[in-house]
Amino acid sequence: MANSRNFRRLVIAAPTKLPVGKLMLVGMMVGLIAGCTVISREKGLQAPDAAPRDEIEFELLPPLDTSSANLSGAVALPLPGSAPTDVAVPGGATSGSACRGEALYRITFAATWSPETHPARYPDGAHFSRPVAISHSAGAGFWAFGNFASAGVEQMAESGGTQILREELTSLNAGGQAGEAVIGNSFAAPGEETMELSVTADRPQISYVSMLAPSPDWFVGVSGLDTCGRNGWIEEIEVAVFPIDAGTDDGRSFGAENVDSDTKHFVALLSASGDTPLRDIGRLEFGKLLFTRIGTSSETATVE
Repeated sequence: MANSRNFRRLVIAAPTKLPVGKLMLVGMMVGLIAGCTVISREKGLQAPDAAPRDEIEFELLPPLDTSSANLSGAVALPLPGSAPTDVAVPGGATSGSACRGEALYRITFAATWSPETHPARYPDGAHFSRPVAISHSAGAGFWAFGNFASAGVEQMAESGGTQILREELTSLNAGGQAGEAVIGNSFAAPGEETMELSVTADRPQISYVSMLAPSPDWFVGVSGLDTCGRNGWIEEIEVAVFPIDAGTDDGRSFGAENVDSDTKHFVALLSASGDTPLRDIGRLEFGKLLFTRIGTSSETATVE
């Protein structure tokens, strides 16, 4: 089913009306079993006050057609030649099972967003804000699909600012849930930004964000990417990145004026929007994140 481009429609029906979240969870589970990406084109399903439903229609797409995201926030796609047993498992399914000590990763964001890749909607001054990355234990990331954006993620997604997010990461670090955090430099698109991050056996996951700018509240990133595979530290992980809607602003174009949402929505892929222009923007890849193990690290950094 995952490789079929003909099987596209999935309807989840219940004998009585149920909370939307339960129906969506069933749809996502079907997608996981089938190896597909499950998205809904309906608007307002993610609103906290969404009315109960007895039926929701989904679209099934092959994973590589839309994004590398799943319930845990990211799926690591193994590079050609890598062993299947070395595939990262989001959500910490293998965290710590075969990894010891520390590992140092180079994170390279190769942004391909350009007039050539997005000829219809490429804004003036296209760039990405200062990327923020942190290592953490399973489930302790600072953002995830299906959750509401924190104040720090909202500030990052709407303005590129990092002050509030730094404070949130410092709190995670103080609570023992997070390890090293690093902040890179903003850069024009297309372009590339590289930074290094240490992970440990008890904090093997990486979460990363960078604002897509200019935009209302869109960003790119991964959440809970596990660097520990079944055979130890994974040597290299590549993730295709697609625009993500923080759910805090109702703007519908790159240069839209700031229009805070009356009702906040869950963090979701822009391609899942019911709005056709937004959906079209979200379907196009904006670049790749490459995580390459370059050795071990004996130093521990903090948010600066």
